[in-house]
Amino acid sequence: LIGLRISELLISFKRKKNFYKRRYAVIKNVNILFSLGVFVGSFQTYLLLNSYTGYGVYTEHTTASYSFVLQIVKILAGLTLGLLAIYKYKFKYRSRKINYFFWGFLALQVLIGFLSGMKEDLITPIILVIIPYLIGGNKVSKKLIGISIVALLIIYPLVNNYRSILNENPQLSKSSSFVLAG
Repeated sequence: LIGLRISELLISFKRKKNFYKRRYAVIKNVNILFSLGVFVGSFQTYLLLNSYTGYGVYTEHTTASYSFVLQIVKILAGLTLGLLAIYKYKFKYRSRKINYFFWGFLALQVLIGFLSGMKEDLITPIILVIIPYLIGGNKVSKKLIGISIVALLIIYPLVNNYRSILNENPQLSKSSSFVLAG
């Protein structure tokens, strides 16, 4: 956030004040963003359920040609979630379609983060939403901070149990291992 603020200040010093106006983004075809989100979300789910990603995957799934595909899918998922968060919080789009799709895609990313067993995959979507939320001028309430702390206290042991079950029983699927961890 500090880096974004510094770059904004540098641009405003460099340009004349009347040239530097706040610009707003316009979505000409929102279906492209929805299609990208559906494709990326379904592909992520496929990769996760078939044990190509997440904690405890085989080395051959994270190297060679798979690593290229995994990186592209991970980047596209972050890009899609980031764009949706920017439209919702920074540019204040009030479209129902964008709102429902944003919350659905965020829930899917958090669920994929849980099932992957990687703490980074769980935290990254949340951070990608918090940054546009704060840039949009919203404040984080004390209640939300308290809920987040309690959620972290619950999530951390759950993820550790999930990892230990995956290590002890590699033949179990990720979804049944997650149910056992709970």
